[in-house]
Amino acid sequence: MATIKETIDSLKEYERRQLMYGFENSFSQYICLPGGRFIGVNIGNVKHLEIEQSAGVWALGKIRGQEDKCED
Repeated sequence: MATIKETIDSLKEYERRQLMYGFENSFSQYICLPGGRFIGVNIGNVKHLEIEQSAGVWALGKIRGQEDKCED
């Protein structure tokens, strides 16, 4: 399993900007990853996200109900 930093480093530039905007403004943002997974910031109150790793306000985990894919 990749770390939070490795996952962030693998994102597209616009995806990193989206997460940083959420981080800088203290609101929830997450990016859907393959296999029904996510990387996000400030997502502690988002019920359908299951956190597997966290570092401060950053989290990596599974999206409940999205095991096969994420909606675009």
